[in-house]
Amino acid sequence: MSSKAFTVFISLSALTSSWTGARTIYPLYDAFALAALAMLVYFWLARLVVLRIPFWVVLPSFVAIALAPIGAILAEVPGVALGSAIGFASRIVFTTAVPAVLILVQAQLSRRRLRWIAGAWVAGVTLNAFVALLTSVELVNVEGIVEGTTGERAFGLAAHPNTLSLSVALACPVLVTLFLMRGRHVLVRLLSLAGLLLAVNALFTADSRAGLVVGLPALLVSFLVIAFREWRGGFALLLVPLIAIAVIMLAPVVFFQSRLSVNLTRDLSYIRRAELAGAGIETWAQSPIFGTGLTSASGVSVPLLLLSAGGVVLLAAYYTFPLALLSRVRGVPVSWRAAFVLMLLAVLVFGLLNNGYAERVSFWFPLCLVAAYPRVSNRDLSRLKRIT
Repeated sequence: MSSKAFTVFISLSALTSSWTGARTIYPLYDAFALAALAMLVYFWLARLVVLRIPFWVVLPSFVAIALAPIGAILAEVPGVALGSAIGFASRIVFTTAVPAVLILVQAQLSRRRLRWIAGAWVAGVTLNAFVALLTSVELVNVEGIVEGTTGERAFGLAAHPNTLSLSVALACPVLVTLFLMRGRHVLVRLLSLAGLLLAVNALFTADSRAGLVVGLPALLVSFLVIAFREWRGGFALLLVPLIAIAVIMLAPVVFFQSRLSVNLTRDLSYIRRAELAGAGIETWAQSPIFGTGLTSASGVSVPLLLLSAGGVVLLAAYYTFPLALLSRVRGVPVSWRAAFVLMLLAVLVFGLLNNGYAERVSFWFPLCLVAAYPRVSNRDLSRLKRIT
């Protein structure tokens, strides 16, 4: 019963990972993750598991926490500055270390249940996109329930349209794989197709420039790669001209009916982004190695935020996490491996265009995927041995 409850809390955390704005008394994702962590402490005290966490899992968190006092101590209001720095570090912890530790322990207890967690993540993203559809046609009003950005752009249950866009961009390769992969049940294919349609709608209604630039290519490339892998021959070859025609016909519509077409020299968003980017570069230049403190983070891209806050040290530590994940993908089946690589690329490219270093949705599915296959995860699970 304890292990099942542990799986339930992790699944609920994965389900709500893209709802970063859906808050009651406390953010739902963090509340469920903390509950799962509490159960993990119980397992450890009861000697059900021995925890020896792989270093790549905790490296970004360790460096962020170590750098938190820098800048805060010398600030005009040290206590407030240190609190902000701890908040910055905690977001990195809940984005990287927390899901990785929970999933590795879950894989140790039961790899089969990783499917529940992965399915909960897909369901959460799809539900988020569905709420975005309902709000865009004014059938549902989430104001007062969700602490999100209001306005014409849809954000579903997320804190911002960019968060919604990132989550559906990451889900696109997964949904395409479920739709095209051989041996899937008809119901799975139909649900995956419905999820894809909701994802595409969310990309347009959220009107995130980064979401369109990352999400639509991720969708198209996924179709090509997975179709050639799973459906060799005429069907796969037919996709190439069909996708080419679709791109030629839809590209002007996407460009001119979205925020991508605004004048770069006049749009206030672009102007503000350029100012923040300049400020981030100037801040980083003051202390290239260790940064000037987590409270000094500036810029609108993940690399600039990390460089200005923690210098090259924090940047290297943070990107160790996805690179370590990538090194563990060799044992994953080829179609899922393609989806895995596309998801990580989407995270990296989206980060160049937005400040989403702390998006809780980023690494759930890749972590579930690599932990599900023994050839990949044994070297990590060997450090998380179960006492028998």
